[in-house]
Amino acid sequence: MGEKFLNVYNKTIEMTDAQMDCIDYVGEKVLMVKGAAGTGKSAVIQYKALKYLEEYEAGKNNKVIIFTYNKSLVRATKQILSLNGDKSGYIKVTTPNAHFENICLALKLDRNSICDQETKRRFVREALQEHKEAAGVHRLNRLSTDFWEDEIRWMKESNVTTNDKEYYLKKLKRPGRGTNVVFSDEEKEVAFDIFSCYMNILRRKKMVDWEDLPLYIIRHPERIPESFKYDHVLIDEAQDLSLAQMMAAMMIYKKDMFVALDINQRLYGKHWTTKQLGISSTTKKLEAPMRTTMQIEALAESLRAKNDDDFMDDEDDISLREIPKMLGTPPTVAMFNSLQEEKEYVIRIIRAWLKESDEISIGILAAKKTQLDVYASWMTDAGIPKEIIKRDGDFDITKPGVKIVTTHSAKGMEFFRVIIPQFNEGNFPYGYSPKLEDEKREFLIKERNRAYVAMTRARVTLNITCNKNKKSRFFDSMDRRCYDLEDMTIQTD
Repeated sequence: MGEKFLNVYNKTIEMTDAQMDCIDYVGEKVLMVKGAAGTGKSAVIQYKALKYLEEYEAGKNNKVIIFTYNKSLVRATKQILSLNGDKSGYIKVTTPNAHFENICLALKLDRNSICDQETKRRFVREALQEHKEAAGVHRLNRLSTDFWEDEIRWMKESNVTTNDKEYYLKKLKRPGRGTNVVFSDEEKEVAFDIFSCYMNILRRKKMVDWEDLPLYIIRHPERIPESFKYDHVLIDEAQDLSLAQMMAAMMIYKKDMFVALDINQRLYGKHWTTKQLGISSTTKKLEAPMRTTMQIEALAESLRAKNDDDFMDDEDDISLREIPKMLGTPPTVAMFNSLQEEKEYVIRIIRAWLKESDEISIGILAAKKTQLDVYASWMTDAGIPKEIIKRDGDFDITKPGVKIVTTHSAKGMEFFRVIIPQFNEGNFPYGYSPKLEDEKREFLIKERNRAYVAMTRARVTLNITCNKNKKSRFFDSMDRRCYDLEDMTIQTD
C-alpha cells in the first residue's frame, strides 16, 4: 500500500500500489488511467494534482487544472482538495466548457452571441428550409429537426467545420445510425451542404453555438492567453468528453496531461480514441474496486454487460471489469402498488439507517431533476434533514447525512448507503423511444450505463424501489440471483 489521502468523508485511505504506480508515473506526456467504477480514478486525479502542486514553492497559480464532469462534481472536488491541504484553491477545478468559454470571452467573444438551445433548433429548421429552396426536396432535408440537431452536434464534436469537407466525406465514420439513414457518398455531400447552410446562418446572425468554442481553440492555439494555460492538465470522467473537447484540452497543457476514464460510465454517447487525438500515450489500469461490494457490483454488471456486444471494436472501447474484494449483503428490490407506499418504505429505511449511525452518507438517487424536490419533500414530511446536490447548489459533500442527487450528477460521487426510488419505465430508461434501430441501441446503452452508475455509487448497501405494474424493463436483464426481492404487493393473512 502507498501514501495516505483523505476521502470525501474525511476518512484516511491508503492509496493502492496500482494507484501509486499511476501517481508516480514519469514518461509520456499523456497518461491514460482506466478503471471500473470504484477503483479510485477520481482519487488518483486529485492526489496527483496535489503532488504536482508540491513541485512549486511559489507562484502556484496557473500550474494545475482539473477538468471534471459537471458543476456539482466541481464543487465536490474542490471540497476534497481542501480537506487534503489545498485550502487556498491553487488547483483550478472547472468544467471544460466553462474554461473554453472563458478563453473565448477573453478573446472578445460576446457572451450573448452564444445561442441557446431553442435558438439553435430554430436555426436548424431554417437551414433545412434553405437547403430545400436551393437544392429541392431531398430525403435528407425531410428528416426531423431532432435528427439534424444531433447530426450537426456530432459533426462539430468530431472536429468538423466548413473547411473540413474532405475529412468529413472520406475519413470520418458515423456510428449509430439506422439503415434508413445510412448516408451514401452522394448523400454525405448533401449532409455537408445542410451543415454548411446551418453554419452560414450562424455567421449571418453573428452567433456561435457551444460546440464552436473548442473548435475555435483547436484552430487558433496561438491566441490562447497564457493565463488560461497550465503546466499540468488533469481530466476526470473523460469518457463523456467529445473528440473536439479533448483536442481543445490538449491546447491548454504545457508539460503533461493526465486522463481518467471508464467507458462503462459513458452517459452521452461521446467517442474519441488516442489515434484520433494523434498522440503517443501510456495507459495504466486500476484494479480491485474499493468503493462497493461484490454483491452490488454483480447486480450492476449483470445489467451493464448487455452493452458489450454493441461497443465498437476499438481498444479505447474495451470494457474493464474488476470484481471487488469486499463482501456484503445482496441489494434489495422492493415493489409496491402505489407511490405513497413506496414513499413510506423509503422513509422507514432511511430512518433505520440513521438510527444505526448518523455519521454515514445516504444517497437518494433521482432519475430526473424534477424528482429532486419530490424526494426532498418526502424527507421534510418525515423530519429528516437533507441536502439537494444541484449544479449551482450550496451543498457540502464532505458532511454525513442524506443527499438527494440525480443519477447524472452523482457520477464521480459515492455514498455509504444508496436508495434508488421509482425504478420504473420512463425513469430507467427515460421515456424516449427512438424509431431507428441503431438509435434505439445507442439510447439503451447510455441508459444501462446510467443505471450502472447509479447502483455503483453505493459502498455497502443498495436498495431499489419500484411500482410493480410500472417496473423498468431493465429488471428483465438483471440477474435475479443478485438481489433480494421484497414484493410488498402480495397480501398476507
